[in-house]
Amino acid sequence: WNSSLDSLLVFAGLFAGILTAFLMESSKDLKEDPQEHLLKEILNTLRNTSDTSTFEPEQSSLHVNGLWFTSLVLSLISALGGVLAKGWLAKYNPATRLAHASHACERHLRANRAREWQLAPLITAIPLLIQVSLFLFFAGLLIQVRDRDVRIWSTIVLLVGSVTLLYIVGTILP
Repeated sequence: WNSSLDSLLVFAGLFAGILTAFLMESSKDLKEDPQEHLLKEILNTLRNTSDTSTFEPEQSSLHVNGLWFTSLVLSLISALGGVLAKGWLAKYNPATRLAHASHACERHLRANRAREWQLAPLITAIPLLIQVSLFLFFAGLLIQVRDRDVRIWSTIVLLVGSVTLLYIVGTILP
């Protein structure tokens, strides 16, 4: 578990960084551009009219940002779970020398508590969070690209579909 948690923490950190860059750009679509708003105000003043329309972000922007923010939160929760799990595993060190009988007793108590708290299923579920996070990101990416260019969207659909198929086959086969 320890080495797989190390890999998960590295991936979660890199993924959260990349996702943050996407979110910084896409979250701009959730609010009106200040320059565009100012131009509308100037135009309304010149026309001597009052435009009472309020800014409404596009549905696709709401969906994309919702998926990506959820993805970011899940990846950060996964990273937090990985850090906690590494702390638990550090205290539960199976390498015990005979000279340290008190350590063996303490290890036995920790092992019993780990079984009571069902630590194994919890640690096993941590990678699932990052996987769900990745597929939420893919869904947001497909929505984001769909309206921009059909050729790029088709390529991304093909790639994401292939990865999803590999993931399903890789999950079912073992």
